[in-house]
Amino acid sequence: MQGWMLALSVAVAGGLGSLGRYGVGLVLANTPWAGSLGWATLLVNLTGAVAIGVGASALPAAGSPCGWLRPVLLTGLLGGWTTFAAMGLDTVELGQRWGLWPALGWVSVQVVLGLAGVMLGLWLGQLLMNALHQV
Repeated sequence: MQGWMLALSVAVAGGLGSLGRYGVGLVLANTPWAGSLGWATLLVNLTGAVAIGVGASALPAAGSPCGWLRPVLLTGLLGGWTTFAAMGLDTVELGQRWGLWPALGWVSVQVVLGLAGVMLGLWLGQLLMNALHQV
């Protein structure tokens, strides 16, 4: 798959990722503890970080027969699922409510856990690929 069909597939996958992120926000908004921090944003960003790590190490490279999966899933689906802008907004709003230091702490937690999630995903993807090669 290439050209306009690939671009359309990436766009549709991005829409699905965005709908999923929106759904997580709706579900968590109805929990008693969700109002104080951007828990939905943290959840989608961390799951997206792990997933992108797995995908980066396990999905076929561009140019291979299934190379279209990489842009559709990593750029499209996970690009729609995760969001840096929402994390920024959550952090600014937290800073307005609680002050600078809690906001800086929150953004630090998100960045550190996000990077750890990507590293975990890369490791899991390698384990998956090694297991598949042994079968």
